[in-house]
Amino acid sequence: MNLLLQRDVIPTYSLDIAYMLTKNIGYIILVNFLNHNDEFVSALQKLEIKGMTKLVLDLRNNGGGYLQAAIDIG
Repeated sequence: MNLLLQRDVIPTYSLDIAYMLTKNIGYIILVNFLNHNDEFVSALQKLEIKGMTKLVLDLRNNGGGYLQAAIDIG
């Protein structure tokens, strides 16, 4: 039996969830630090539009990632 295998790109995401806890407190679960912060910045902007003035950044179970990405978020 012959099998044909095809390589593909498997996307990885740094953000698990982002929503408003209260009318002014946003909540983001960040699962790792990728070499781009587009997801985080986009989620942050959407929460700010909804009225976020405070943020809970949940890093529990964060597997780590790129040091520079972690520094850039700070």
